[in-house]
Amino acid sequence: MRTFKRRAAAFLASGLIAVLAGCASPGGKKDTIAMPGLSQPVEIVRDKHGVSHIYAKNQADLFFAQGFSAARDRLWQLDLWRRQGEGKMAEQFGPRFIEQDRAARLFLYRGDMQAEFASYHPEGQAILTAFANGINAYVNWVKANPDQLPPEFKLTGTEPGYWSPETSLIRIYGLTRNVSEEVRMSEQIAALGLNNVQGLSTFEPPLALQVPAGLDVRQINKSVLATYRLARDGQKFEAGDFPRSPLAADERAKLASALSEGRLASLDPAFDPLAPRYESNNWTLSGERTATGKPILAGDPHRSITMPSLRYMVHLNAPGWNVIGAGEPALPGVSMGHNDRIAFGLTIFAFGDEEDLYVYDTNPANPGEYRYQGRWEKMRQIDESIPVRGASPAMRSLKFTRHGPVIHEDPVRRKAYALRAAYLEFPGTAA
Repeated sequence: MRTFKRRAAAFLASGLIAVLAGCASPGGKKDTIAMPGLSQPVEIVRDKHGVSHIYAKNQADLFFAQGFSAARDRLWQLDLWRRQGEGKMAEQFGPRFIEQDRAARLFLYRGDMQAEFASYHPEGQAILTAFANGINAYVNWVKANPDQLPPEFKLTGTEPGYWSPETSLIRIYGLTRNVSEEVRMSEQIAALGLNNVQGLSTFEPPLALQVPAGLDVRQINKSVLATYRLARDGQKFEAGDFPRSPLAADERAKLASALSEGRLASLDPAFDPLAPRYESNNWTLSGERTATGKPILAGDPHRSITMPSLRYMVHLNAPGWNVIGAGEPALPGVSMGHNDRIAFGLTIFAFGDEEDLYVYDTNPANPGEYRYQGRWEKMRQIDESIPVRGASPAMRSLKFTRHGPVIHEDPVRRKAYALRAAYLEFPGTAA
């Protein structure tokens, strides 16, 4: 692994000082910040490429510093990621986002959190806690030093919020799309007939299409996915979402457009997220075929190019850890990179069947009950209090069947639709 020169630093007190070097070149800026939450000094060296190299003396401080560093570089991106995923947009952006927040909360993981933490790493909870604490430490620091607040917060008149250890485990950002394909398949069968759709389609593995007895596919259309899409895609900003902005009205409109494009749009306008594709690649080259004599591993996960980037480069160095590469700003660790011994990557093959749409009859005498195996079952209801900027909290109800969140109700036809998803049912399935 490449070694980066680090300058010696005088620590003012053991345990609560983070040493942040502006760059690794001679004469680079160096700041020393007292940072409650660290047990020992940590040094962060930013190289000429803008990558942070974090040197810590223990694992907890390492991931605390990774959270701190990610927040220092990507705080606006992180805050929107958290707010959209946890259903807390209305808290800063107002009542227009209440229904989006309700939708997002339907897709929070509600299983055994201890099993969830343990499924990622033997010390998963400790690592995620340290990472969240590091982000929160930076949030506290910029609130105490408002001149350092990223410009997006200043221009929108908003401020960042706090993370929990569960925040990195948000589900809605997973690369799943097959419930949308199931709805589209229903629309195609309604229009063309089952046999024609079967003959025009390719399935891996091969399968024979079937329509469940009693299901009228003509009743299934994209409207049943409105809540699902609202949770995953969110909505674009408008000028009125920033009443505390120092900008004039026309400038607020331009800002809303710019922030919406950065948050919601791919740089590839022709990208169709529902188009079938078997896109992801990975390959290796033997050292016999390289100039250095060392093997090369390449991975190409085929994610959209966005601004800000999905990827976040970092070097993590502490006892038991020496790894460099790319991860995501909202996640601790590195997912594609190398340590002292091996290189590793990730790739995406043909998408599995991770989502199912369940269609139920509801009780004419009680629409809160659905038919399952010939009996009426009561939907489980959770009442959520959603904080709203400039207003009292909004109360919203979330409904669940035994299979998952209720994403659409059709009282006229007495139908309810729920999503069953592997990532909501099993621990260890966060994106």
